[in-house]
Amino acid sequence: MPMIVKSLYQGGDGYGLAATVIALFGRSMYDQAAGLGKDKVMQIVRAEPDLWREVAPIEAKFSRFLDEFMGYDGEGAPA
Repeated sequence: MPMIVKSLYQGGDGYGLAATVIALFGRSMYDQAAGLGKDKVMQIVRAEPDLWREVAPIEAKFSRFLDEFMGYDGEGAPA
């Protein structure tokens, strides 16, 4: 299961995942991931049947999670 879905299922939020990505992989990796944008990430998730089966039942929650991830400002609050 991709890191983003695993984090969501473990009760995390998008801000926490953003901070983790930055800590583990660097700010440039976060910027690259966030730069895809929410629509592109949703398109990728929907294109993968196994992944979409995990996300479809919680699509609204996943959407909020992505908003948090994409809006991370380095302090756990929206930019």
